[in-house]
Amino acid sequence: MATARVQEQASMRIETMPDGRRIVFGGPLTVDQASRLDARLRAIQAIPGEHLCFVLDGVSAFDTSGAWLIYRTMRDLRFAGARPSYMGASPEQEGLIEQALINDAPCPIRPKMRNSLIVQIEDVGKGTVDFLESVGLILSFLGLVLLRFARALAQPWRLRLTSTVYHIEQVGWKALPIVGLLCYLIGLVIVQQGAEQL
Repeated sequence: MATARVQEQASMRIETMPDGRRIVFGGPLTVDQASRLDARLRAIQAIPGEHLCFVLDGVSAFDTSGAWLIYRTMRDLRFAGARPSYMGASPEQEGLIEQALINDAPCPIRPKMRNSLIVQIEDVGKGTVDFLESVGLILSFLGLVLLRFARALAQPWRLRLTSTVYHIEQVGWKALPIVGLLCYLIGLVIVQQGAEQL
């Protein structure tokens, strides 16, 4: 039985008819035989307006790979201007071809791989620019603070002492309890992690 299985291979022949061409298949159109016919099916040249008939009554086995080969070839030939059709398919084979039609969806093309050295240089450049932008923002903030502070020293009557003391109280003195609690809890976590490591 193993010898018979090895000898059974997919076949395909093209017959020229008065009204077009017939592509006659034989043997199993399954996943292990798909590669044998893929290149030959892709090589079929479409003639605009020509009728091409795929004959499937000689197919002994059929799965989704065979259905995709048939459907894809018919689709490409139809886009090229030909008039493809098929005949001799069993209801199960027609169902598989219909499923290939339903599930035919474009997939995004994988982008070309770029030179790793160029990618690394680009990453370094982007990181440097981001770092310099961050430094610029920090310096801008510090400069604004120093400018306001210098103006307050030059014109002390413009300093709003009540508002300054109020904000110092809110973000300083009244923040001590929550800051102390956070420091205590973080310390507990660090101690626990240290004990686990030891």
